[in-house]
Amino acid sequence: MKNKFFFPLTVLLLLLCFGCTTLYFEKPMPQGAETLAAFPSYLPGVYKIEEEAPGEGYETGESVIGEYVQEFLRFEPSGDTMMEVWSESRISVKDLPKVRAALVLAKKAGTILDFTMTDHLIHYTLSNISKDGINEQGGQYLTLNKAGDYYIIAQCTEVGYIFNLTQKTYTQFDGNGHETTKRDIYDAADSVETRNLVMVAKTSQNTLYFNLLDASNKWILICLVQVPPSGLLVLHSATIQEDTLKANWAYYNGITPFRKLDEDNYIINPDNKQLSALLADQKLFKLMRLRRVSSF
Repeated sequence: MKNKFFFPLTVLLLLLCFGCTTLYFEKPMPQGAETLAAFPSYLPGVYKIEEEAPGEGYETGESVIGEYVQEFLRFEPSGDTMMEVWSESRISVKDLPKVRAALVLAKKAGTILDFTMTDHLIHYTLSNISKDGINEQGGQYLTLNKAGDYYIIAQCTEVGYIFNLTQKTYTQFDGNGHETTKRDIYDAADSVETRNLVMVAKTSQNTLYFNLLDASNKWILICLVQVPPSGLLVLHSATIQEDTLKANWAYYNGITPFRKLDEDNYIINPDNKQLSALLADQKLFKLMRLRRVSSF
């Protein structure tokens, strides 16, 4: 649901943006690093997105309650070798009075006609003028599920990725809403399209490296860096800060040579020391800072 009242986060825009300016690698990184055989115990949990690189996610715009909606990522394991990543939008329990106050103001301003707010539902009515000039009253609603100090907005929970160490694959999901098929397990289930990529997963010094082989037969890198006691830094090369690269071309090429493939894409082949220098810079790669708020 994307409207001026509420803008959920789509996780597919958080980690990868195929078709943007991409930094490729000639081979999986780091060179000679240990293969990741099982996910570490510190990784599973629900993380609040504390900081995102510019241009990520949605702008709330004129959203009535958007400023009170916080974005989270859920890292949920299935055994030791499979990890699903979900996105969730949540409202803090302490912010519910502010949400109600915002809806009251929206009603007074005529943005909405009326609203109902309970522990499990926010529903508001709208007035729309049809093409025939008839005033048609409609509405929208959000379903709330209590989870600790937050309410999860059910409509904004989306599956994003699966990292499978056994099959050595990375699966990306793209939700299509509800599309009934003859193979439905349950009629109301949402539908998704999937994209599978070959994955080489490595680990070194509290950092997880996921190397993904895309359709061009080149490697994209996602790094998850543990930040004690409960943080996680996500860096990825599928969307880099091209303006930063161009403005500091001599500096970055002084670390490792950058070769331009076409108008939007570059490729490098750094050694491990050079890779560490690029990742430590934290200005070239798109990044997110996460803070774990709960474990499983």
